[in-house]
Amino acid sequence: MAGLPRSHKRYTSGDGRKRTAILINTDHLDVTLITQLSSEDCVGVEVRSEAVKFYSVSMHFDSRRDIEEDIRQLEKVMDYTKGKV
Repeated sequence: MAGLPRSHKRYTSGDGRKRTAILINTDHLDVTLITQLSSEDCVGVEVRSEAVKFYSVSMHFDSRRDIEEDIRQLEKVMDYTKGKV
């Protein structure tokens, strides 16, 4: 990712052209990539600190792809995180 400082932790997934990423610019958070949710078009992470735990997801919705595929991926994310926070 050109132009971004190396100090930023980058979370991406997949072997192809990556269309999503999550960047973290602090060392005060523990972040884990959720591999079962992540691909070139969807990156999911679990973020933890002493006081809080939450999930963050970045998704790319391609206008040339059937929207139902993206909805299924979003449902997968919702199912994974349900009741965990």
